[in-house]
Amino acid sequence: MKLARDSGFKATRMAELCGMSTRHLRRCCLIRFGRSTQDWLDEQRIVAARWLLREQRSVKSVSYALGFKQVSHFSRSFKFYHGLTPTEYLALMDRQWDVATAA
Repeated sequence: MKLARDSGFKATRMAELCGMSTRHLRRCCLIRFGRSTQDWLDEQRIVAARWLLREQRSVKSVSYALGFKQVSHFSRSFKFYHGLTPTEYLALMDRQWDVATAA
């Protein structure tokens, strides 16, 4: 995950950081994760979004921090992976927090 973040979630940069060609890195990802390097990086970026949303509480700042140029693209990607928009996710976290603190 750290390597994914350090690469800016870009396959070419990750290959440079690993000291290998993008083609070799793709083969390694296909063997290890069963998907392309960029697909794996995209998933890691969305996983990181959950943690950042909990910390920053701002959909816009998280989307830009993760390198999305459009908040709408971030929202669509987040919903594709999690089944909720980032705003819905934050509302769910708030409800769970309220229930936990009320007990």
